[in-house]
Amino acid sequence: MSFLKFKKIFDKSKFEYSQVKNLYFFPSKRWDIEFKNNKILKLPEKSEDISLDYLFEFFNDKKFSNIKIIDARIKNQIILNE
Repeated sequence: MSFLKFKKIFDKSKFEYSQVKNLYFFPSKRWDIEFKNNKILKLPEKSEDISLDYLFEFFNDKKFSNIKIIDARIKNQIILNE
């Protein structure tokens, strides 16, 4: 997925682009997003298939404040790592 397409999807989500520290694009055509708070979202190859707003809920949930990596690469699964 091109950066412009990805950015359009990201901008429609609840996330703020100003909070992004780094974007990583892999040869498999998937993205990782590293935020300024050092949390990382690992997105699947087809990022348009996942709801970023759904991941936003995990990202900001106080119960998961110690979680550093939110991995959504596997279909129908969210893996949380400290």
